[in-house]
Amino acid sequence: MRIRRTALGATRAQLAERVGIPEATLAAIEAGTYDPRLILGSRLESALELPPGSIDKAGSSDPR
Repeated sequence: MRIRRTALGATRAQLAERVGIPEATLAAIEAGTYDPRLILGSRLESALELPPGSIDKAGSSDPR
């Protein structure tokens, strides 16, 4: 997820604001220490312009 965020030129703070979550939560998702609920995962996928289901429970995604 971090790779996609940076490829889009977004900071962690910008993406967190766009998704409507605290920056610390986004950092934990990127680190794989926070398991986002289904709704949060879909909000992140939308903000990162990724297809549904592309973010797994560890917060990783295919960087391509």
